[in-house]
Amino acid sequence: MSTIYFGDLNGYLHAVNPNGTRKWRRDVGDNIYSSPSITEEGNIIIGCYDGYVYSFEPDNGVENWRFKKGDWVPPSATIDKNGVIYIGSLNGWFCALNPDGTLKWRYKTLDEIWSSAAIDENGTIYVGAHCISQPDFYSYIYALEPMDNNAPDKPVIDGPANGLINIEYNYTAVTSEPDGENISYYFNWGDSSNSGWTDYVPSGTIVNLSHSWEKSGTFTIRVKAKDDYGMDSEWSELQVTMPRDKAISSSLLLRFLERYSLLENFFYNL
Repeated sequence: MSTIYFGDLNGYLHAVNPNGTRKWRRDVGDNIYSSPSITEEGNIIIGCYDGYVYSFEPDNGVENWRFKKGDWVPPSATIDKNGVIYIGSLNGWFCALNPDGTLKWRYKTLDEIWSSAAIDENGTIYVGAHCISQPDFYSYIYALEPMDNNAPDKPVIDGPANGLINIEYNYTAVTSEPDGENISYYFNWGDSSNSGWTDYVPSGTIVNLSHSWEKSGTFTIRVKAKDDYGMDSEWSELQVTMPRDKAISSSLLLRFLERYSLLENFFYNL
């Protein structure tokens, strides 16, 4: 039997029988402005004001998955013949999602995407976006080719694991992108500061950044990479300690100090 699906501004997704009786109702938690889309398997895809795209079971409204878009999702999803879900949002990112809700690829347009995408018989995807950050309001229509895009590999971080506060230390990161695309890196220094995204460099290029810590302690540097299409790698981590312990490691010096206890106490109390 057919079912009617719709959302409302109270954050509910409704499933209604043809005779007008309720089949089920799901509380998504925030405003739903767009019409639901339905996959070949019957799953309901809906974007929400909370910045997520949701998939629900048609029979009982159980959530299959949710994907974080990061900003309000006003358009309805467009689904191709392979089950790939295309949808934009008000942060300008246009995403292609696999049927299981994982990211296939994404593309940064202008500031906002309000409309749903269209797909022609050759599979080309058309989507409109407009700019609100410039004095002159303007819009573009994009024609995008579907692709199988891979995320960059997990970066390798290198640099000193300990040091002193208020001294800059150099850290490097490098990774490769399976599709040969350019890569940008993001360093989180573990002290509530970050590098922001670096300029794009060719795959396999080492990026070198420096940082100093103002307070002593142990910090975790986290680095990830993204490619030209915004696909993020996994995070890599390196733990660092500031300041470095003033340990004396020379065995000759230690033997010398053992003979002169006053000097030994002096050095170890530095």
